[in-house]
Amino acid sequence: MTPEELKNFEEAAQQEAEKADLPTQEDREAYKKALIDLYNPNSSVYQDLQGATDQLIEEINENYQSVLDKVTPERVLAAKHGTISVKVLAGAINVGLVAVTGGAAGAGVKALVLKVGVKKAANTISKKIIATLFTFGIKKVSGIDTVISSIVKNILDPGTTMAKWLDSRDKIKNNGWLEWW
Repeated sequence: MTPEELKNFEEAAQQEAEKADLPTQEDREAYKKALIDLYNPNSSVYQDLQGATDQLIEEINENYQSVLDKVTPERVLAAKHGTISVKVLAGAINVGLVAVTGGAAGAGVKALVLKVGVKKAANTISKKIIATLFTFGIKKVSGIDTVISSIVKNILDPGTTMAKWLDSRDKIKNNGWLEWW
């Protein structure tokens, strides 16, 4: 990655952390770190969405270790219900798109659409998302082309669109967690 691409990548991870709507700056930093670590070959959670989700939950729980914290709503944020958090997958997809397109996910997708057209952009993005999901162990992606076309139209947050689509098709539908295994 060039220094500019790295800067865009880190900014995208920060934007995803802000979108996650976590209660404290420490929680947002943990989320950002988890997203970056997914793409860091030296990280213990490299290309491991479940590991990144587990690491994030552990770090958030560690932020709330006082006796009173056990009854606060913040603890609920880190209650694990499935294998992979929809938020973590959405962030991973968006940050991955930044790495591929060389810019902020929305700007990169917009630039790609302007460069090659909607149909070819959707095809390119579809291939990248399928490859990314496959890398993370998610292989059941039939019918993805339709959702990718919708994603290209929903340029600002393709990761969330994709993650929610997958969540609507797993064992426990629309619960914010992916239960594929």
